[in-house]
Amino acid sequence: MIKLTEVVALPAQYDPELGKNDVEYKLRDIFVNPTHVVTMRDDEDYNRKMQVQQLVKGLSKEVTFTRLNLNMGSNVSLKCTVTGSPDSVMAKIMQKSG
Repeated sequence: MIKLTEVVALPAQYDPELGKNDVEYKLRDIFVNPTHVVTMRDDEDYNRKMQVQQLVKGLSKEVTFTRLNLNMGSNVSLKCTVTGSPDSVMAKIMQKSG
């Protein structure tokens, strides 16, 4: 298993001053079985959001995000977004398997 940091959107709340839903994000640890990773790619949506606003208080604007697609068995997959580039996530996977 490898430990990664997942970005999670909290339930949106309507902000009457802005006239729209305000979404907040938090970080949490996620433990992933490297053999279950099917694909990974840059999460362009989160990367774009990070350039516009700081998603999580205290998180550097230099942080990038990777979208993982995990095989959960029985034709079920889980998609999650973690901190780090695909290269850095791959390095963690390779370090664990090496």
